[in-house]
Amino acid sequence: MSSLLFILFVIAVAKVGYMLKALSLSGAIAASFVGSCIVIGLNGEGLVLLGLFFGTSSLLSKNKSRLKTSTLQIVEKGDTRDFGQVLANGLIPALSCLLFAYTDNDLWIYTYAVSLAAANADTWASEIGTLSKRKPVHILTFKRVAHGTSGAVSLLGLIATLVGAFIIGAGSYLLFDSVTITHCLYIVLFGAFGSIVDTILGATIQAKFQCEHCEILTEKRVHCCDRTNLKSGIAWMNNDAINFSSIIITVILAVIFV
Repeated sequence: MSSLLFILFVIAVAKVGYMLKALSLSGAIAASFVGSCIVIGLNGEGLVLLGLFFGTSSLLSKNKSRLKTSTLQIVEKGDTRDFGQVLANGLIPALSCLLFAYTDNDLWIYTYAVSLAAANADTWASEIGTLSKRKPVHILTFKRVAHGTSGAVSLLGLIATLVGAFIIGAGSYLLFDSVTITHCLYIVLFGAFGSIVDTILGATIQAKFQCEHCEILTEKRVHCCDRTNLKSGIAWMNNDAINFSSIIITVILAVIFV
């Protein structure tokens, strides 16, 4: 009975997210699916940890959005999360919870926490890093680039990465008896590492397009009311695919080195 109540709560929260424009309709449906999987595996404790991720990331996306206006010309999507964005960050956590429900193996609690830590670290880095007064540095060329450029890092963004990962690591330690201090440290480190992996993938294989009219480099397939041309990267490797790939890589490495 309690699981059913939690699932109804998940659906209600997703609806509120849709009403507040933190989620699109497809994003709300995906969030309901992810949340329900987490309830099946980890009940209320799992939801609390998910809430730390979704709640803080949504607040960061809305907070000071006017200061990030210039980045909207570069990034593919805005602050309202759609189906792809939710599953890119939430599918691995959801599968981890389902596997825990099936096997009762604490390993899947660990992978759940690591995957959320990587997602949260990357979200914090992206949202706060764009507010840096100085232009970020490209992780491969070390040249200054525009805010919001894939593969760019800043000191503020790196600090935010650690904070985002720490929130999930600390939350995991407080919520789950099987998560020790050592596990907590691993969760924080691999969470931050996941954000770095995301940055490297963004710098190398993420699709980047150029507008024929204003010549801006962007993640958008349409700019200035016209289709853009692929400049570098793999055409289908958008930001959602990069996020999903970085989380998978991080979780695999975390399991190997735990």
